[in-house]
Amino acid sequence: MTVIESTMVIHCQPEEAFERLTDVVHEPDWNPEATSMTPLTEGPIGLGSSFHATWRHSPGMDITVTEYDPPRRWVESVHGTIDTTISYNVHAAYDGTRLTSVLSAQPHGLQRLTTPMFLHRMRTIEQHRLAALRASLEESPDPMD
Repeated sequence: MTVIESTMVIHCQPEEAFERLTDVVHEPDWNPEATSMTPLTEGPIGLGSSFHATWRHSPGMDITVTEYDPPRRWVESVHGTIDTTISYNVHAAYDGTRLTSVLSAQPHGLQRLTTPMFLHRMRTIEQHRLAALRASLEESPDPMD
């Protein structure tokens, strides 16, 4: 299994970062790579919720929330030729919120041959996603109030 970890500090309250991150239906509002996030389950997002996600230059995929511990931890999983799990840990920091994402990937079959390219692309995508999340939160009026 391969792991990619990214950490950044966002100038906002942890609850606000968690809420924005887990409001998947509105991710296309702040993430320019996301084109749509469609719920596949009814009710609010939580443990067991599923949604269909599409991004620019990427096929759509169904994502399931496998851990949900507001406002600290969110884990989503995708199963396919490369099983992927992304966990987000949200912690208070002296200057706002420390957000850490950990992406774990387990390729199957011939996908093992493309793993280095997949990981390079996913590292870039996740860094851009977190930067877009930070920008959307820090552009909000008085994010620390």
